[in-house]
Amino acid sequence: MHISKVLPPDLISQTLSAAEEFHSKHKPKSELTYTLQFGQKEAHLADLPPSFSNLLHNHINSHIFPLIKSALPLSYQANLNIRDSIIIQYDATKQPSLGQPMHADKSTISVNIALSPPTSFTGGGTFFPDLLPTSQNPVVLPSSLGSGIIHLSSRRHAGVSLSSGVRSILVIFIDLIDSPLHQALELQSEASALIRSSKHAPAIDLLTKSLSLHPLDPTAYHLRSACHLSLRSPDLALTDCLKAAELSPNDARIRNDLGVALQKKGDEEGARRAWREAIRLFDEYNNHGCIPAIEGVSSRLNLAVSISYLDDFSGAVSLLERAAELVEESCLEVPAKLKNDVEEMLVFCKKVRMGLGKKSTVILTAAILIPSSSLESCKSQS
Repeated sequence: MHISKVLPPDLISQTLSAAEEFHSKHKPKSELTYTLQFGQKEAHLADLPPSFSNLLHNHINSHIFPLIKSALPLSYQANLNIRDSIIIQYDATKQPSLGQPMHADKSTISVNIALSPPTSFTGGGTFFPDLLPTSQNPVVLPSSLGSGIIHLSSRRHAGVSLSSGVRSILVIFIDLIDSPLHQALELQSEASALIRSSKHAPAIDLLTKSLSLHPLDPTAYHLRSACHLSLRSPDLALTDCLKAAELSPNDARIRNDLGVALQKKGDEEGARRAWREAIRLFDEYNNHGCIPAIEGVSSRLNLAVSISYLDDFSGAVSLLERAAELVEESCLEVPAKLKNDVEEMLVFCKKVRMGLGKKSTVILTAAILIPSSSLESCKSQS
């Protein structure tokens, strides 16, 4: 949803000045966004002088909250509460400024307001993969200075890299207190914490409760599918992953894990189709300026393992060489096991292709991309 000119010019100037004063006194740091070394700065509203933060909060309450309430269905009507507000600056005056990786925010509603006119930069914007199958541009920008976009925080999105200029935005994270959606997302957050502790059975219970409140949430189905896979229940895992893919057909992580679930059920060809689609989607993300992430590495590794059983070691080498390149290109931390698996499998496939290894000793099995990873715990916004 687009909102027009919700911040007046004088308040925009005060916001930018307060952020600049904060940066002049504090070293850049971030708990919520990525790659500060690539020209990003952020200032949380709570860290700015109370005289200014109170002024901006009052404006949000009086001018932005009513717009959000008017756009919500009756079942989601609730008290609105600001969880956090951040002023983010992307500076590409010296080198391209990377955006944000694919992620979901931890609040209920996210608001992104332009503090820079569209003419002051090239590139940038928020990429929504769920817009890919339509005629719309999947990269969305506020239409003008002081205007913004509103979206569900759980809707996956990424920040597109900035090519030149400077782009500043105000991001507001809002909770709909006591609404079914807020309660569902809180249950999902608790389930994610349990999954990280390998407590999959109680996580399933929480996710089932979450889905009873918000039955069209693909991430909850995806999480529950991952739990079923970990508990060696392939039928239930496949059912949930198919539902997640139906609700979010352009999520590369879900397609990767659908491949794993299909493979566990003995459908190797279906698994390979899912991994190829995951790779296609990942490459589509990159084509729109998103930061390379581990989806493209894992899916290529999984497909390479699968086709190596068909003695297609040349194809496997091609996939793994690209996976190794993505590991090097990524500014995000790639799990050590994933990196090592790519390296070991690449060496193995090259040896077999040259006649120096045994084809019958494929060394790896497919890996899932559990969506409770560190990328999902961020509250950053593009």
